[in-house]
Amino acid sequence: MPLLDDCESLRAVLDGLPTGLYIVDRDCKVVLWNDAAERITGYLRYEVLGRCRQEEIFEPGGRRQAPESPAFVYQEAMREGSPREATVLLRHKSGQQILVHVRAVPIRDREGNVVGAAESFDERDLPPHGQRREDRMAAAGLFSEVTGLPNREYMVSTVSDHLALFSRQQVPFGVLCFQIHELDRFRASYGRVAGDNILKVVARTIENSLSPVDVIGHWSETQFLALLPDCGANIDKVGDRVSRIVRHAGIEWWGDHLSVTVGWAGTLVQAGDTLESLTGRLERALTLGETIGANCLAKPPLERRRISGTG
Repeated sequence: MPLLDDCESLRAVLDGLPTGLYIVDRDCKVVLWNDAAERITGYLRYEVLGRCRQEEIFEPGGRRQAPESPAFVYQEAMREGSPREATVLLRHKSGQQILVHVRAVPIRDREGNVVGAAESFDERDLPPHGQRREDRMAAAGLFSEVTGLPNREYMVSTVSDHLALFSRQQVPFGVLCFQIHELDRFRASYGRVAGDNILKVVARTIENSLSPVDVIGHWSETQFLALLPDCGANIDKVGDRVSRIVRHAGIEWWGDHLSVTVGWAGTLVQAGDTLESLTGRLERALTLGETIGANCLAKPPLERRRISGTG
């Protein structure tokens, strides 16, 4: 008997849940996609039922929480025959990246054989910033009007504070700079409104792809700066992962799906660093990356080595 036949009452109950839920059969094809799954992902039932579209929607995410392998949580639950959970990135149909926590359980037949899996997912709430602090920042003009992220002035202050803390207590941190490729040509082709919309999507995607403790700001017209307090030696992995995720983000524009790519440069704080020396390393690394067609991890003195391709 096909999975979930004669279960209309159960379907109605599952559709009433506030939690996103979908069920797959043994071939990993979706057989149930509830109302909350539609709301959270933007994908309607007819777009996913009977298909294996999960690779287009769910991606590994979160430095510490998510698995490094691309295996889906429900696949692990089916393979191991036991519940699994993880924090992953969900790609909304509009292109925006959303952090969600997923839980998967295997489904067994009467003989105990695994015949499918059910996976629920909830949007992960990032720790809220204090409203008074945000009000003060807005009043002081410390937000980008285009992306809503903290602006360059705020990021300069934040990096300076961490440099001072590093000087006093040797508390390490890393900095990543993400550069949008060919934004001018994008705007020339599709207009300023489309350009602003793609900036907003890239900004939110980068923000949601980082840890809640990281600080991301709009550094320049085409650049975003991220300060990572606890990144350590994994900074290159974070840069690669975020730039890869951004490639899948985009906007729907007059029937077309528009997207951009980003390159990145990263560095870890070093003894004696100033704001100028730290950001100078990033700028040189970005320039070097454009020259050699690669993303760069900058160290003093700058090592001319390829980290990963940007295409």
